[in-house]
Amino acid sequence: MNAADTLAVVRSELAAMGDDWAGDVGAAFNCGEADRLAAVFALLGLTDTAAALINGHADDDDAGDFHWCIAHEADPARPDDWSGDEPDRESSERAALVAVYVDGLTAGTRARSER
Repeated sequence: MNAADTLAVVRSELAAMGDDWAGDVGAAFNCGEADRLAAVFALLGLTDTAAALINGHADDDDAGDFHWCIAHEADPARPDDWSGDEPDRESSERAALVAVYVDGLTAGTRARSER
């Protein structure tokens, strides 16, 4: 089996799992691990799985962390303004932020300091 065939099998097996599990396990990973796994899923075309993983991680992330601000009404560009008491974001706004974030992971535009 060549590399392309192997990747096709991996993608097929992961796609068969759906994406609900990714949100459930997102909190088990540190920021770098969550980002790397989400990037792999997105590069395999499993963007819903990548988004679910980032969402699950953001739900349980430490207040003030970059992922945390995805889940809460905090401006990612203004970490000095984060109090830790921000309310949860509306789901549509959060989904848009996660989509942009996952796109940045796959494009390599996310700086290590944001992870």
